[in-house]
Amino acid sequence: MKSPNNKIDEIPEFLVKSTQWVALASVVILLPFCIGNFIQGRVLLAGLTTIVVSVCVVNFWYCWRGVYCYGINLFAVVPAITVAITVAIFQLDVRGSYWAFLGAFSIYYILPEKLAWKMNVVFVGIVCLAAYQVLEMPVAIRFIAILLGTSFFAFAAIHEIYRQHFKLKKQVILDPLTHLYNRFLLQDSLENAVSRSRRTGNPVSLIMLDLDHFKAVNDEFGHDMGDRVLKAVGGILSHNFRVSDMPFRIGGEEFLIILYDTNSKGCLEVARKLQEEIGHLSILPDRSITASIGISTLLPDMDREAWLKKCDENLYRAKNSGRNRVVV
Repeated sequence: MKSPNNKIDEIPEFLVKSTQWVALASVVILLPFCIGNFIQGRVLLAGLTTIVVSVCVVNFWYCWRGVYCYGINLFAVVPAITVAITVAIFQLDVRGSYWAFLGAFSIYYILPEKLAWKMNVVFVGIVCLAAYQVLEMPVAIRFIAILLGTSFFAFAAIHEIYRQHFKLKKQVILDPLTHLYNRFLLQDSLENAVSRSRRTGNPVSLIMLDLDHFKAVNDEFGHDMGDRVLKAVGGILSHNFRVSDMPFRIGGEEFLIILYDTNSKGCLEVARKLQEEIGHLSILPDRSITASIGISTLLPDMDREAWLKKCDENLYRAKNSGRNRVVV
């Protein structure tokens, strides 16, 4: 399984809000110019500006409801502002070129980072070509240089925002020792697993794992050795599951894994393989590491709490019946 870190690199929450405010600002700023273009007979530019305002209104409405609409931004907003600004340069000369700087900035605040810089390259390329054809050469050179600088500075700023965002998010949701998920995401992840199983009809299972006699390991060998054991178990859990599965460290020596599209039989096979791999760890001198495991497959009458409780009960049955075993 790939590192859980890969699941964090998704569309960030702040993109909804930044898109919302860009859309609102665009409507407020562009609407008077839209009306002015109609009054002054610039029908094409007025129509294009109306399209930009319209898609921004729709975008704002979606964002106000907490929904980030990827398609609107990529296939409507960015093409609309690119065409509108290009036409503005051809019709208004230098006066139309001013909008390019706002366009370059806005793209970075309405699209995910990697896609934003790619679309910005396209936007800047088209606008610079228009400026080269329309503006006087000294003006065009200065315009192109400033637009390239504006685009680069916007990229540098947004890149740092994303970097800090994902760094902080990792600190919040990942266990610093094992780099597995911690309890912060657990309840939502269980709820999502239940909802997905209900929607698709595919099975989903839980594995709850507890290292046997771990307190004795800390007492006898010290906490540094205990941390080495936990890291090693975390490594096993990180590399023996699919990307879709979610391994958590939910307590000191207790772990939980959500296995999508896995029934009881498949879950049992996975649990026994885990138990075998943990048993083969050669970290402690003259002592093997063992684990008690409880598993539970979601049943039609189970909710999130009942599902987790059943898995927890099976874990305690495994511990109370001699440890180093799997209970279904």
